Amino acid sequence: MHWSRSYLSAFVLLCAVAVFAPAAMGQPSPEQPAESKTAPLSSAEVSDAEIESAAEIVVSMEVQRKKIGKKYGDPDDMTAEQRRKAQHEIVRERQALMQKKTVEEDMDGGRLELIMVSARRDSALHKRVQAALEKKRAEKGVSAQ
Repeated sequence: MHWSRSYLSAFVLLCAVAVFAPAAMGQPSPEQPAESKTAPLSSAEVSDAEIESAAEIVVSMEVQRKKIGKKYGDPDDMTAEQRRKAQHEIVRERQALMQKKTVEEDMDGGRLELIMVSARRDSALHKRVQAALEKKRAEKGVSAQ
């Protein structure tokens, strides 16, 4: 079956409207809970164990970023093709590490992101996260970036 480009574009647009229109109109979509997952968390809503897990994941990502920087060196010294390949490998390695660490720490990636974003808004949570990060960095012998 051969679809013309305009029919295919119209179909994609229709699907996008069906998926995103409820959210745009302020109505929760069927798979979206009534309470927003992106509402900032207060310090009281985040356990010490979650903060420790988040700190472990973040510090592991920092360690990996430093290793990758040493492995690939200065991007200005690379050709466009080398940069593209390096960037592709970096993204794959980071995604794999993030998935591995979130499973190890039994933490959802969305929850990690929500905790880190909330820490920017809630000063008490920010202090707790920073203290946990400093502790994990000291354990791993890593300096802050």
